[in-house]
Amino acid sequence: MSTTPVQQACPNTTIPYSNGRTQPQQRSTSNISDRLRTVSAIAILQVLFIHASNLTIRFQNVTYSDSTWLNVAIQNALSNGICRTAVPLFFAISGYLFFTKIAQRPGAKWYLATLLKRARTLAIPYFIWSAGALLLFAAAQQIGPLRPFFSGKLLGSDTLPELLYRVFLNPLPFQFWFLRDLIAFTLISPALFLCIRRMPTVALGLLAWFWLGDVNLQLVDTGGLLFFVAGGALAVYPQWRIAVSRRTRRVALFLWLAAIIFNAALSSNLNLQPNAAQRLMSVLGVAALWLNCDALGARVRRLLASLAELNFFIFASHEPLLTTLKKVGHWTLGFSQGAIMIVYFVAPLVTFGITVVSALMLRRLSPAAFAILTGGRGLRKRGSG
Repeated sequence: MSTTPVQQACPNTTIPYSNGRTQPQQRSTSNISDRLRTVSAIAILQVLFIHASNLTIRFQNVTYSDSTWLNVAIQNALSNGICRTAVPLFFAISGYLFFTKIAQRPGAKWYLATLLKRARTLAIPYFIWSAGALLLFAAAQQIGPLRPFFSGKLLGSDTLPELLYRVFLNPLPFQFWFLRDLIAFTLISPALFLCIRRMPTVALGLLAWFWLGDVNLQLVDTGGLLFFVAGGALAVYPQWRIAVSRRTRRVALFLWLAAIIFNAALSSNLNLQPNAAQRLMSVLGVAALWLNCDALGARVRRLLASLAELNFFIFASHEPLLTTLKKVGHWTLGFSQGAIMIVYFVAPLVTFGITVVSALMLRRLSPAAFAILTGGRGLRKRGSG
């Protein structure tokens, strides 16, 4: 009987006992799936708070900025501290899921099938959301009372090459850089898989050096590639997924929170371009969140698992909605220290509520449209309610 690379690395991965019971490794697969859903739901909330930063708000003719220590410290602790684990987590999860499948069925035929599937699950939603946002912006900019809310030039003045660049490479919903890089990683996945199989520690070490040294790879995000490959390595080499004691989990959590507080207390401005120390803090955060998510109650984990079904829709639709709510909030409340704090906390929560309700309504009323917009993610099976 042939074995997959994963089974070669850990032969007991999927073989049941003769009495019908599953081996520990098979049971751990279910535990990993539960954790993936839990942490991904937490991570999408973190993404919203990363983008909730409002210490600088730009309108058409004026820019408001705030450097009050309290607001800077709070936003450094949340947007630039706790929430900075989101992007590494999502890339690592994507790499783990992708290479789990490629390790089981490597080869040219599988690669071509994957390209076709990724066209449906990544490329088509990417194009629809990007082009749709461009049309929405262009239409809104033609409405006189709305023009003060736009800080950039009017889209009507863009040339055709500039419009194509905005749609395919630099979407107005800026969060789509993540999907753009995932598409690129899919295209080069055979080379990445070869590196993971032949020299995983060398590949990870080199990418980590680039990332910590702020080496720009130009075409893709360096950190994104590092964590995508790291997730792939955990898929191909399950023996790397070692068990840790409860004490180690608590120590990781304590060190991460201490590092966040220390960084926030010393920061005099919101630094959205992390240095090496902050990047190491985000790695510690990924470990702490992953190791301690089981501490959440069963009811909370079930709620997060159900919300995780809507992650892609929330991710795709939260911008420019969140930025719009921030600007409307400050247009209404002003830019005082209290207004900054209110808008910072309220805008992402309102955005989350609107996107969740919209996703649930669309999924119920038009499952086909929901499937196109999400690449087939989050659809309920018939009979599941």
